[in-house]
Amino acid sequence: MKGMSRLLRIAALSALVGAAAMAGLAYLFASRSLPSYSGDLIVDGVSGEVEIVRDRRAVPHIFAQSEADALFALGYAHAQDRLWQMELRRRLAEGRLSELAGDWGRSSGRRDALLRLDLAARSLDLAGRAERSMKAMRPETLALLEAYADGVNAWLGRVDEESLGGGAPELLFLRAEVEPWTPVDSVAAFKLQAAMRSTGVFSELTRARFLASLGPERSADLFPRRASPALMALPSYGAEAQGGDGAKFAATLFGAAPAPFAADGGSNVWAAASSRSATRAPLMASDPHLPLTAPGLWYAARLSFPRP
Repeated sequence: MKGMSRLLRIAALSALVGAAAMAGLAYLFASRSLPSYSGDLIVDGVSGEVEIVRDRRAVPHIFAQSEADALFALGYAHAQDRLWQMELRRRLAEGRLSELAGDWGRSSGRRDALLRLDLAARSLDLAGRAERSMKAMRPETLALLEAYADGVNAWLGRVDEESLGGGAPELLFLRAEVEPWTPVDSVAAFKLQAAMRSTGVFSELTRARFLASLGPERSADLFPRRASPALMALPSYGAEAQGGDGAKFAATLFGAAPAPFAADGGSNVWAAASSRSATRAPLMASDPHLPLTAPGLWYAARLSFPRP
């Protein structure tokens, strides 16, 4: 009996040591995907010396000799800290999110939901619209987008050369391959952000449907005007919606059920001049009225470079 107890204790201890070793090994591999902020690096793509100083909150303070070099460093810092978020949003904008999930998405029963997101993104054609938008941009703007992409790719090159675990723990877990970043990816990410935040379109379409069915006077009871003057004049939907095919117009656009009513509100921002600050530095604050996420939607960074 004593011999059996001893064997059980040895087996339990061996299992515990084995689990600790596996956990340590997993941490070792995952920790390689976390960025290191120290050291010097020689890269192609910048015209002069660039310094990235991290404060105690890891916020990058970038000091460069030109705006293009500053954007290069910003892309590098973004990729260091947010590569998973960047890859997620790029694939979402392109309608390729289900590719990233792979076997994990299928085994978790999430494949259909991811495919629906991909279909919605491809219907909006955010990537195609980004390419068309770039044709209207000024050469200097395109050059800055290219510099930013070069900075992202400089970090991706370092990840490959030094085997830094895919550049992010999530990418390591999913065994995902990250393609080089392009200026189109940056523009598509902006368009995705705009699409995700454009909730006003639903209330406007709801208003148009009620105008079509009830007319302007009765609809005014449901959509009262604000007492304060509007800062932006919205186009009137009444004339179009009350035409001969008003009911057909509403049914075609909105289906059987109206969209939910949207509450009034929006983001706000304020600033104070340096003359009104105790530190003699200008102050700015904003409340974007967005849900908390991890990581956060916004990325704080300071860019310093001489103006021409």
